[in-house]
Amino acid sequence: MYSAYQSKAGLFLALFEAITERRLQEIGALLNEYEVGPELLAALARQPTDPRNDQFVLLEDEFLVYAARDPRLLREFAERYRRLRARLAQLAPQGTPLGAELWAIVTLALSNGLALERLIDPGGVPDDLMTAVQYPIARPDAT
Repeated sequence: MYSAYQSKAGLFLALFEAITERRLQEIGALLNEYEVGPELLAALARQPTDPRNDQFVLLEDEFLVYAARDPRLLREFAERYRRLRARLAQLAPQGTPLGAELWAIVTLALSNGLALERLIDPGGVPDDLMTAVQYPIARPDAT
């Protein structure tokens, strides 16, 4: 393992990139399949919540606490996180009032926060809540 990644931190950073790339591809595939509108929003809302994502948030948080004590490692993680945000911003819906970059920040914050909420109370967070908050039209009962 260490010959390929040199450290546990290197392994985590590679894992982070692989997992975030998979997520971005899944979102991109939906955006390619549907035009922006009610069908896309409904498709996003139907996406199942992946329990592995919730578990990864814990690993990510643990790594962040560890990296916060090592400025070099924190810079490496921050650079990867900036790339994630930039790629996510490219997928932002046209005309979002926040603009693409702020939309990406809010999307990541909501995603991470909802994952933690699901870990605390798995049945208390509807699977489509993320989409309902960002696109109320996708969930008719959302206000």
